Amino acid sequence: MGTVYLVQCGGGLCNIFGSVLAGNLLTIRPLPVIKAFPLVTAMLYGVMFGGGSAWPFMGAVVILWGILGGINGNINQYWITKAAPEAPDFANGLFQTAANIGCVLGTTVGGWFIESWGIEFVVLAGLGLCGAAALVIWGQCFMMNSAAGMHIQAEEV
Repeated sequence: MGTVYLVQCGGGLCNIFGSVLAGNLLTIRPLPVIKAFPLVTAMLYGVMFGGGSAWPFMGAVVILWGILGGINGNINQYWITKAAPEAPDFANGLFQTAANIGCVLGTTVGGWFIESWGIEFVVLAGLGLCGAAALVIWGQCFMMNSAAGMHIQAEEV
């Protein structure tokens, strides 16, 4: 029981570290960080799928997962405040709603995978959701780049 508690505390502390790291990275180069996030998350899912359940290995995964959790929270907040900068209270409500919808969808899809193939294949549900998130994120980044190009082009005329 003590080992589990230490790993959970380590993951939580790493979440704080991930949040600080993301704050710095999003200030410098937001779109590359956002585009890379689903790939890094998918790689961690792949490591989890192939790594088994050995305690030292999974302890390291929990630490990395904690860092990614902190980065994820900051990315979500970044997107939401970009969507509604003039209404911060509304943006915060969207942030909370998006997080709750993500929990519901992830749990539902993960449950379907567990029911169909067993607990060891729940990681594949995460990989699939990473793929879907990557498509949405990359599409949004493409639209932002296109809109920025059109804006610059309009100023030159």
